Amino acid sequence: MKAIMSLLFCFLSLAIYAQKRYYNDTKVLKEDGYEYQCDVNKGSGSVTLYNKDSRFVNVEQVHKNTGKPFGVDPWHLPPQLERDMSIPFKVWGIICKGFTPEQKQKIQSVPDGCRLSVTLYIDPRYGTISDVKFWFLVNDPYAEFPISVYRKIETELKSQIRFKVTAFGKSYNYLMIHDMYDIE
Repeated sequence: MKAIMSLLFCFLSLAIYAQKRYYNDTKVLKEDGYEYQCDVNKGSGSVTLYNKDSRFVNVEQVHKNTGKPFGVDPWHLPPQLERDMSIPFKVWGIICKGFTPEQKQKIQSVPDGCRLSVTLYIDPRYGTISDVKFWFLVNDPYAEFPISVYRKIETELKSQIRFKVTAFGKSYNYLMIHDMYDIE
C-alpha cells in the first residue's frame, strides 16, 4: 500500500511539474490569424510578449522635428498626456477581466505575489493605444496561459482606452506608459 501511495505521489508531482508553459524559448507564436513575438532572456528568466504587427515596440522614442532620442528624465519634462485619474483604473480593470477565475486563482496562489508588467504604446496623433507589451517571468503562472489571453487584453485596451495628448506629447513619435499590475 505504501508503494502504491508513493507511486501515485510521484505521478501527481510529475503532472504538476509538467504544466504547459508556452513561453520557454524565443519564437513567434501564431494563433487565429495573429502572431505574437515571444522574446525570452535566459539569463534573467524573463519573457517579453507583444504583437508581431507592433509599430512602436523596439523603436526608439524620438522628437519628431529633431529626430533626437527622448533620453531626458521624464520627471523634468512638461506633461505628455492630460491627467485623467479614471484611466489607470480602467486599464487595470480590463487587464484583470482578461483572465478567467481559474487563471486568477493560479496567479494569486503564488506566495510572494505575482505582478504582470504591461507597457502601453500610444499614438500621439489620436491618443489611441497602438501597441501593448507584456513582461513576466518564465516561471510565473502567466507563462502557462495561451496567447489568446494576451490578445484579448490587447484588443480590449485598444478599443476602450483613449488618452488626451498635450501639445508637447504630440511632438514625439509615440508615448509610452508602463506599470505593474496585481491581478484580482
